[in-house]
This record gives sequence, structure tokens and C-alpha cells, in this order.
Amino acid sequence: YDRVVEGSSYSKQLLGAPKPRESLGGLLASQPSRLLFFSTLLRPFTMLWSKGFNCGNIVVKFAEPISVRHLLKQHQARGPGVDKTGLVVALAHRVTWSINQNTVIVPTCLVSTVLLTHSCRGISFSDLVEHVQWLTQEVLTRGGLVSPMEEAAKAVSSTLKRIDKLVKYPSPNNTLEPLLRPRDSRRLDLAYYRNQCLHIFVEEALVLCCLVSMKSEAKSKGTHWVRMEALRRDAQVLAEIFKMEFTYRPRSGVDNFNAAVHRLIIRGAVTQLYDDGYGERIQLLSTPQARRLVSLLRGMLLPFLDAYWVAALSLLPLQAEAKSGVVLRGHVQRMQKIAQTMYLENKVHSCEAASSETLCNALSVFEFVGIITRTPTPDGEALLRVRQDALLASARSLPRAPTSDPSSKPPLFASLVDAIRKLDAKRRVAATQMYEDTIVS
Repeated sequence: YDRVVEGSSYSKQLLGAPKPRESLGGLLASQPSRLLFFSTLLRPFTMLWSKGFNCGNIVVKFAEPISVRHLLKQHQARGPGVDKTGLVVALAHRVTWSINQNTVIVPTCLVSTVLLTHSCRGISFSDLVEHVQWLTQEVLTRGGLVSPMEEAAKAVSSTLKRIDKLVKYPSPNNTLEPLLRPRDSRRLDLAYYRNQCLHIFVEEALVLCCLVSMKSEAKSKGTHWVRMEALRRDAQVLAEIFKMEFTYRPRSGVDNFNAAVHRLIIRGAVTQLYDDGYGERIQLLSTPQARRLVSLLRGMLLPFLDAYWVAALSLLPLQAEAKSGVVLRGHVQRMQKIAQTMYLENKVHSCEAASSETLCNALSVFEFVGIITRTPTPDGEALLRVRQDALLASARSLPRAPTSDPSSKPPLFASLVDAIRKLDAKRRVAATQMYEDTIVS
């Protein structure tokens, strides 16, 4: 859909509001007039074109059918017995990946992505149109599907009318031309649309975010390059951290890291240097195309980096204050308050860090690596505890990101403090103008 009817309720749910039950009253409440709804019972097409219920275009696309029987035979061929959990995970990953591959990017997604990743405080309509055209080309270059659009300016204008409540228009008397920017209170609504295209860029975003945050080995000022293997390890760890957020490309004999680097080279963001005897090197470029791509990709990951960092910070007081554990539901609300407070204090750069879904995913990752434990209670709640040995020392032999060399697999986090430091380093670099300050044209 160009516009999703339940978009506003979705953002409220991410901020902690309960999900409303499906009902006839809820459907009627989504209409500006109940009489309009009843009149359209006899005229269904009128509803789609009415001013209060204009969803724009609806794109329907079907993927190739998935044979569960064939998938089961593949798993049976690997050895005796069937790992049901592994089979379900493999099927879920394949379904999700297939959905991503067949998702058609609509103009609302393109406009929302530009508004959320644009580094300036506002953007003019002409610049917004140009950025949408550039982003459309980036999606198509990577094999993504884009909904057919009329003239770009007309498509952007129509989109802005549909999401006018999500965008702030400063008074034209105060600026040379109207400047658009997201409403802070409605960023989660825009993020709903932006997330539709994250799967297209996520692998490149992980690599580029790690590249920008790593210390340059170049001796000359204005040049930023690192060793390829060091970048690979860092990117694999970050990909493992965000495995609850993204569905990565299936490993079918293709190295996802090398494929992402290759796409970045083709798109002019990085270049591969010759091997100086100590290993391959990769350099960050300073061209306008590279700067624009860095701004886009780091803007996509920043909300997740902020949220995971807030979740890690929220666990520090639990080490001493709540040895008996805290209720998960109450702690999620506390994390949201921390995120909103730090956003207003300009310590967190994205208000999307208050998303309950992302914060809960962060807790799941910390539980997976052994930093916290989750215990069910008789009343159906869950208690969180920070492991006593997870604050300054490794909680256990932590899971490691897959590489070709098992001996070189780095741990995700050595401790809670290590998690805070690593996430803070990534989000700080991703949110500042370090790229512009370090790379001199």
C-alpha cells in the first residue's frame, strides 16, 4: 500500500500501547465518516477513491510456491532423524527472504527513507524529489522492485499529501522555500514505511558502518583504509548482533561479505587497494556519491544502534539494584523512558530507539550471549537478571560469528561493559560528521 490505514496504531504499539482487537467499530473508527463506510458497502470502489480513505496504489505480487515436502527431503538427506526446530527455522527464513525479494518498493517508502536518513534539519521539495530519484536508482541497481511511478515530482507530491500528518512544514515566511522534515512524534510511522526497503541495503550498511567506525591504518591525513579481514570480522559480529532485526541473504555458495563489498565498489563508496604484503585493504572514498551513500546507510542503522545501546545501559543498574530480578514488562517501559529522555537530552540521536520491538530484540540478544537470564513466573510474567559474572568478565564461552576459519571467530561481547562500549562506538561514529571530518576531498 502507498498508505497503511493502521500505521498510526502501529507506532503507538511500539511505544507500549496494547494492540487493539479487530472489530467492526475499529474499522468504522478508521473512516472520517461512518455514513461514508455504509454508503460504500454498495459502492466498494468509491471507498478506495474517497478523500478520507485514499490509500493510493495497492501492489499485489506472488512469489514462487515453496514445497515443504521438498524442504523436508533436503533435511532428511543430511542425516538420520529430522531436526524439527532447524527445519522450522529454515522454512521461516526462506519464507521471509522470499517476501523481501518480492516486496515492491512504493513511493511512500522512498520518501520516508529520504526524510529519515537526511542529515540536515530540513529538505526542500526539489531536493526531496532528486533524492527520491537517486534512491530509486539505487534500489533498481541492487535488483529491487519499485512500483511504477508517474513523473517523480508528481509522485512525491501525491505521497506527501497522503502522509501530511507525518511531515512538518515550517512557515514559508521563515525560509526562502518550504522545508520538509519528519515530525518527531511520528517518526515511528515513517519508519514503518522505511523498513520495507532495509533488506536491500542492510548488508552494505553493516560493512560501511564498521568501515567508518574502525581506526584508519593510513599514515596520511585524509585517507581512511583498513585491512579487509579485520573489516570482515567486525561486520560479521555486527551482523550477528542484529540477527533479530534483519533477514540476511541465504548462504548458497556466495560470500555475503564479499558480495556486499563488491556492491559498494560498484556504487563508488569504497575501493580495494593492492595487497602490501600484510593483507588486502579497503579504502573509503570521498566522492559526492560516496558521501551520499554513507549518509543513507548509516542513517538506516542508527536507530537500531541507539536502541541496543540504550538496552545495554538499562541493564547496568540491575547488577546491584535488582539481584532478585525485575519484571520484563516493567523493564521494557523503563527502557522506553530512558530512550525518550536521552533523545530529548540529545544523547540518543534517534527517537526510534524507544521502539519496544527493537528494545525487546536487544534483550533477546543479550540473553543469547549469556549477559542476562530470563525466568518465567507462575503468574505468566518473566523476570530478568543480569548475571553476576557478566559485568566485567566474560559470562561464558559466547556464541561467535561464522567465518571460514573457526579459530578466528570473534565473540559478540566479552561482557556487559564491552557491549556498551562496542555499541556506543558504532552509534557515535554513525551519527556524527566523522566521515566529513576525516575524509578530505
